[in-house]
Amino acid sequence: MNKLRLPTVIKVKVVKGKEGGYIAEMPEYDMHTESDSLSGLDYMINDLIYAYFDVPKKYWGKIWYRAQEARPRPEIVLKKLLQYQQFISTNSRELFR
Repeated sequence: MNKLRLPTVIKVKVVKGKEGGYIAEMPEYDMHTESDSLSGLDYMINDLIYAYFDVPKKYWGKIWYRAQEARPRPEIVLKKLLQYQQFISTNSRELFR
């Protein structure tokens, strides 16, 4: 079996769309997705990750990236609050050693 090259952490920037809904951007990979709800956005982000990294469908239920809020360093002053999240897969390393 070929080993999948999945990162443990993927940085995601989430913003509210102008006409409603939410947009998730993954700047490191130059990709984005959107959804009408935050709960639906998690599904869409994982779906995009599976497609981008060519994850076989049989692993989709075993690998799931979950949102974890990333906090900026205290010395950084933000003029506009942006919501950054990291999507972390805790089990991808165990599955593909």
